[in-house]
Amino acid sequence: MSKLKELFRLIWTSLWSKTPERCRRMCLLVSLYARLTHSDEDNIESLDKLNQEFKLSRDTNALRFPAMFAPMVWGRIVHISKIDDNRLDQYVTRILKSIPCWIEYGNKEEMQQDIRKLLNLCKREQSFATNFS
Repeated sequence: MSKLKELFRLIWTSLWSKTPERCRRMCLLVSLYARLTHSDEDNIESLDKLNQEFKLSRDTNALRFPAMFAPMVWGRIVHISKIDDNRLDQYVTRILKSIPCWIEYGNKEEMQQDIRKLLNLCKREQSFATNFS
């Protein structure tokens, strides 16, 4: 890695480490949700449901920014419809391993619980959408 890239990574990580854990939690969960469901920052209804489930912010509009950068953070994450229900725990582990260090929050168990809950929410929404389309 070039020295300039390494310096940028160091500054970026340092800046994010100063943000409150609740902010990093919001960014991780919203960006992952947006990637799993192929939602974007304009899908306020979906972001509102996510916010109600996880209590991320008093204002749902605050979730728009993390949804916008989802493709840049989660490039290799597939749509929720491609995730086998029987392999959900393995997928949670895979996601945990791919979380950028700058967006981690709490401890591994807390993130694992949140990601599992998020995947289940996405699966429920997918099932609901499939049944009514």
